[in-house]
Amino acid sequence: MGRLDSMTFDPEQEYGNTIPGEKYASGKDYIDAIINDAKKTLPPGTQFSFITWDEDGRRRAGWVYNLKTERPRQKLFNPLETELRT
Repeated sequence: MGRLDSMTFDPEQEYGNTIPGEKYASGKDYIDAIINDAKKTLPPGTQFSFITWDEDGRRRAGWVYNLKTERPRQKLFNPLETELRT
């Protein structure tokens, strides 16, 4: 997934980031870290989704904006809608 860093934000592009979960004491801390990373990376007020998927036999988690890529066993959660989609 791409990352904004110093790029100009293009709302037509897919952006996202995978956050490794090993260093977080709880699932809540891990999800908070993912959401905070998205909020500091994307322009204020941009809607994004929490995403989990399988990659190379491992479960990954992170956030995504403007999802365009299918990922194996992908699940999305929009923090603003509180609805889980598979």
